[in-house]
Amino acid sequence: MRTALVDPDASVPLDFLQVRVRTKDGHSLTGVRVNEDAFSIQVRDLSNQFHSYWKSELTEIAKEPKRSLMPSFRNTLTPAELDDLIAYLQSLQGGK
Repeated sequence: MRTALVDPDASVPLDFLQVRVRTKDGHSLTGVRVNEDAFSIQVRDLSNQFHSYWKSELTEIAKEPKRSLMPSFRNTLTPAELDDLIAYLQSLQGGK
């Protein structure tokens, strides 16, 4: 759990793919690829909203494997705060 909080990129599952898309009108979105085929791509953003694009409407599809959407808390939390957060998160699992 500590690794996931301080180095989120190290614990990214193999089937997880972060993507950044840019539309022809300049709109940009970063999220998780949900599905993709030859003509379209579907992305879930940080607020868990689903977006679907025709590839012909995009100017960029940047695939970023082994990248996590979660920020690192390495420089945000003190070691004591990190210990407290981990203890709290583990308590939510019911002692598992």
